[in-house]
Order: sequence, then structure tokens, then C-alpha cells
Amino acid sequence: MSQYSFCLVDEKWIPIVGHGQVSLLDIFYDDTLVDIAGNPIQKIAIMKLLIAIAQASVQLKNETDWITLGVDGLSVASQNYLLSHRQLFDLYGEKPFLQMPQLKMREDAKEKEIFFTYQPDLASSNDSIVFESQNAQEISDADRALFLIQLMNYAPGGKRVSNIGALSKSFFGKTISAKAGPSLGGSAGYLQICMMGRSIREGIYLNYLCSDEILRMMPNARIDARPPWEMMPECEDDDNAQMLQHSVYSWLIALSRFVLFCDDGIKYTEGLVYPSYIKDGYFEPFIACDKIKHKAIYVSPSRKPWRSLEALLQSVYVVGEAQFDCAILSSHWNRTKASFESFSIWAGGLKVSTNSGDQSVKQSDNYVESQIELSSDSLDTDFYYRLKMYLAEVEYLSNSIGHAVSGYYQNMGMKEKDISGIKDAASSSFWVVADRFSDEIILCAETEDSKWHSSLMHQLLAEAYTIYDRMCRHETAREVMCWINHRRISARGRKKDAE
Repeated sequence: MSQYSFCLVDEKWIPIVGHGQVSLLDIFYDDTLVDIAGNPIQKIAIMKLLIAIAQASVQLKNETDWITLGVDGLSVASQNYLLSHRQLFDLYGEKPFLQMPQLKMREDAKEKEIFFTYQPDLASSNDSIVFESQNAQEISDADRALFLIQLMNYAPGGKRVSNIGALSKSFFGKTISAKAGPSLGGSAGYLQICMMGRSIREGIYLNYLCSDEILRMMPNARIDARPPWEMMPECEDDDNAQMLQHSVYSWLIALSRFVLFCDDGIKYTEGLVYPSYIKDGYFEPFIACDKIKHKAIYVSPSRKPWRSLEALLQSVYVVGEAQFDCAILSSHWNRTKASFESFSIWAGGLKVSTNSGDQSVKQSDNYVESQIELSSDSLDTDFYYRLKMYLAEVEYLSNSIGHAVSGYYQNMGMKEKDISGIKDAASSSFWVVADRFSDEIILCAETEDSKWHSSLMHQLLAEAYTIYDRMCRHETAREVMCWINHRRISARGRKKDAE
């Protein structure tokens, strides 16, 4: 690999909607940059890096400091930081960005070709080559940078890493199967949540964590910790590693993989090991959790994140009694409402399958994301309870179409084991339609317009009947009788016909 420079501060590598690729400096200079492009894991990984840079640029003690500094103040501080630390953001050289040069001396850390199509993971060494896209491809430095950022928190668990054991002689927490990145999780994949503004700069500001917040969320946090690009650990349990694991950077740039880009590929092994959420109570403010069942909310391709908005906002509106909590929302909600006329909640992630500790994307696994626009002056307590009621109505309508279709096929004599799949298909078809109405449903909750709400529910009810008519044949006399008998779809508390 050539030893030329590719400095992330100045080079164009971050994909932006409508702007192509931009540099780190561009992000903090240009308030016309609104949305990060790419898949949901790329978006949240880049956003976390940007937040980490802001955290390294200035340490704010509390909300008063945050308000005083403002978006422009944080952006200027971040610009100055990047300019004064430019040499630490080069992908190559003696101290390559977020990489471990000591891997060069480890012959057992074999080099692997990077398969760009496999992001956010590498291909397994025994994968069959079926498609031309699976062959090794020349990738750009921008692609390498993006791949590296994803690995820090979102590397899938499994045996795709080089099994070289720990770099530390005193660390015994590694096996031949690497743990998943802490923000992805060791099961199906955590749903990730963050707040977004009218520009990326605003989004960074909205998610910035003040010292008092960090200590409230992580009582033993190292507030004085330096970011990993300033003080990379030498191994898994040295002072720098332990400081990183007990700092805000553990949520943002976790170093879950030790990486070194080489001439023909990458040396890639398990990095810092973090506790799991379920077994060890791992905490991250960008993860939503069920406090009663003590588990995180996972990604589900069949359930777009906007449908979970009521659960995500429980800790904001149902103080002390909430089953669900998302720390970044509950901690930042009031200050954001008071400082901005509007903002968004972004939620997304990647659904993965796990088999014997090995994670991969299979069958129905996929990326999901939602971005929910909100107006601050509408977000009173009544908004929350209207939202809860409206989402319950749509859920009820989804169940109603499923029962109607299953009743039809049961009446037609179909076997019970075959009906279940058709029932699920009917509900799924309805949610595909309902997803298109997500903005309207949330706007109804904000505006308290009963006529608008009634009109919207009638549209959804009509769509449900269309699905029923499409899935239930009504040509023969018997079919028509069954079709009539079960063509009863309702929203909760509403009439049972759509005509």
C-alpha cells in the first residue's frame, strides 16, 4: 500500500444527499449540508464520529454551557480542533487513523481482501463466489474510511476476524469468535436513535453530551478521556483502553475491531471487548431499552421504526412509570424543544441473524430507518396521548384485516397451518401502505384536527378493504358468500364498513 496521505479532514469521503462527498471540515463549515447518504449503519456511524469530534473539541459542563455556545460556537470549536489535529486523521503513515500499526508485525493476523459489497463486514474465507460482484474489487480511500468507521461500533460478531488472540498477555476475554460491536449487539441488531436538526451541524449539536449528562448516565465515566485517535491503546487492557471503555467515546468510537490497512487488503482482528446489554447491562444512550424485560429494542424489517415512536417517547411523557427508555431522547428532549422550532428523530439499524455466535445478513434481514419530523410547539402531553391512540388504531386495523382474511380462508376450508402465513401477509401488506401515511399520522397527533384524523382513518380503512378484496377471490358463488361474510374490517371504535 502506498504511503501517500489521505487526510479525512480535507479529503472528500463523507456521502451527503445532493452534494456528493465532502470532508470533515466541510461538515462543520457548511450549514447547507442536511442529510448523510448511505445505508442506516453508515449514517449512524458517521454521525457518531462527528459527535465524537465535537466532544473532543470542547467540554461543556451542563445545559447552560450548551445553550451559551450554540450551534455556531460548537462548529467553530470543531473546525479549530480539526485544523490543529489534522495529522491525526490520516488513513496512512506512522500513526494511521483509528488503526493499530503493531498488527504489521503479527504474521498470524493475515491480510484479507476487502469485499466492498459485504459492508459492514468482510466476506468469509470459505464463501462461494456466485456473482461477479463478489470478486475482489479495487476500492477507493473514501470507501476504506467509511468501512473503517463502521467497524468501530457495528462490526458483526463471528469468525471473520483473524484469530490471533489478545495483544495483551494478561487479557483472556477473547475466543475464536469475535463479539459483535457494542452498538450492533449480540443478537438481532439494536435499533439506534438520534436527534436530527435542519442541518448536519445542528444534528451534532443536538446530540452533544454535557459532562453532567455523561456522569448521570455513566457514574464512573472518565470525563478527562481523550478520543482514540489522540491516544490509541496498545492492547486490550492498557490504561488507554480502559479509559476509552469508561468514557463517552465508548458509545461513539468503540474500537471493537483492531484494524490495519495493508498493500493487498486489511489486517482485521477483535478489538476492545464490551459487555453485552442483556447479560451485563451494557448501556448506550442511542439504544432504546425495555426496562421491565431488561432488553434492548431490536431492529425488525417488518416493523418500520416510526411505529415504535410511542415507546421511544414514554420516558419523556410518562416520567417514573415508563416501560421503555431512550436516554438520548429523555435527556435532550426539553432543551431541544426550548431551543429549536423543529427537529427530527432518526431511528434505524440493521437486522442480522445469529448462529452459534456468528452474525450475518440472511433471508429477510435488512436495513430499516425512519426520520420523524416534529414541531416543538406541538409536543405537549396531549400530543403523546393522541399519538398513542392513533398508533393503536392503525395497529388494530392491521390486526382486523389479518383476521378478516384468515376468516375467509378458514371458511373456504384451508388448513390452519397454511392460513397463518396468509394472515401475516395481509397485515404486512397493510403496513406497507400505512408506512406511506406515517407523516400524516404524526401530524394528526400534533395538530389535534379531528376532521383530518377522521379522513385519514377512512383512507387507511379503504386501503385495508382493497387488500382484502385483492387477497380474497370473489368470483364463484361460494367465494362470494365467504367474501361477504368476512368483509368486516374496522378501526377501533369505528363503524365496520368503509362505504
